[in-house]
Amino acid sequence: MTEQPQIHAGAGAGRPVSAPSAGLGSAATEAVPLPGEPSGPGQAVPPGERRRERRRPPDWLLRTLAGVALLALWELAARALGSDFVARPTAVAQAVPEVFATEKFWQDAWATIWSVIEGVVIGAVAGTLLGLAMGRIRLVRWFFTSYVSALYTLPMVAVVPLMTIWLGYTSETRLVAVALSAFLPIVVTTADGSRSIPKEYLDVARTFRAKVHNIWFGIALRNAIPYLIAGLQLAIARALVTAVAVEFLAGVPGLGYSILMQTRSFQQNEAFVGVVLLTVFVVGTRALLTLARRRFLPWYGR
Repeated sequence: MTEQPQIHAGAGAGRPVSAPSAGLGSAATEAVPLPGEPSGPGQAVPPGERRRERRRPPDWLLRTLAGVALLALWELAARALGSDFVARPTAVAQAVPEVFATEKFWQDAWATIWSVIEGVVIGAVAGTLLGLAMGRIRLVRWFFTSYVSALYTLPMVAVVPLMTIWLGYTSETRLVAVALSAFLPIVVTTADGSRSIPKEYLDVARTFRAKVHNIWFGIALRNAIPYLIAGLQLAIARALVTAVAVEFLAGVPGLGYSILMQTRSFQQNEAFVGVVLLTVFVVGTRALLTLARRRFLPWYGR
């Protein structure tokens, strides 16, 4: 028979009992790892992998190098074609100071950009209200969903000639077309955001007998803000395309009409300066919206 360890009282009391040194008793004294803890000793990362992680270039540098590579390919392709009517990056860069020095260029650019800003603001206000109503009221959603979907898929360029008949060849035609282009994506995204409220929020609001306007603007609107920002990013791009299309088709003064006239007179490099400016405007505005979302809504997207 095996001897059982004995604990003696007195001077030896309180001392830890030594575990058996061999046999089955040694397995019983091994520490059992908790869930989520590594079962063995931690493994050190090899120095070579650490160096590779540290030497990885930043994202902005990679994007810059990719852009430079695309411009270089464009320049080489234009020179290979040997045509004087193909815009080159170097020629566009040389035309920038001359174009920026003309007052008419900035007048046309301001007319186009300001119409986009006005149209997006009008479309955002109207689209947010209708989107909240579609998200919270079933009858409104049932009535407007089909019409909003049909208008959203409709090319706005096809409606511009009709608008010129109704409103004339004026800047009001451009404003209405831009506002409608910005209105549709904001309605869709805001309606989705106001419908995706967690059920617990609404249960708590009803428990405390919250009023309708508190639920709409205190819960539904706040929950739809990330969706609204995404709709604004879509709306700005659609609005700018619509503004330039109206200037092309209706001859409304603006940067789009200026680009059209320059291309018809074979001033392709000067025309490309306007294209670059419009692109920078859209990209910069979308970047500001993304920065605002990350700054004021850090919880979204996690």
